[in-house]
Amino acid sequence: FLDNFSEKVFFPKLNLTKKEDVLALMANSMLLNDFVTNDYFKGVLEREELSSTLINNMIAIPHPIHFYGKQNVIGIAIMDEPISWGAGKAQLIFMLSIKREEKNQIREFFKFIECFMNDMDNVNILIKSNNYKDFINNIKYIISNKEKNSH
Repeated sequence: FLDNFSEKVFFPKLNLTKKEDVLALMANSMLLNDFVTNDYFKGVLEREELSSTLINNMIAIPHPIHFYGKQNVIGIAIMDEPISWGAGKAQLIFMLSIKREEKNQIREFFKFIECFMNDMDNVNILIKSNNYKDFINNIKYIISNKEKNSH
């Protein structure tokens, strides 16, 4: 699933304060890079209205209900400071574009997200990433630690 991350939709040290602005920036970037169809942003907003995509430990995973992805891409925003997101706060945002025909590939991403469910240290490692290369190296480090600890 590391291939699904894209530097074209990577925003470190983002200093926006409103969830809607972050969603608009990321969705527009997805659209401009031809990763999604025109209805993608509308779909993301509809999904957020249904229920917040915040998971614990300051991570949000915005995505639409339907498949608007032209390819599987995971966009990343790392907020300078946590921002309000539903009933909580988010600082690390993973925006998903999922292509209907390849929806099973995204399971690997959700397995990876489990690394963060109860581990604030892993969240902090990623939040400290200064650039895309740092971010990917930090993910590889977290995954290799998880594999070591699960044996």
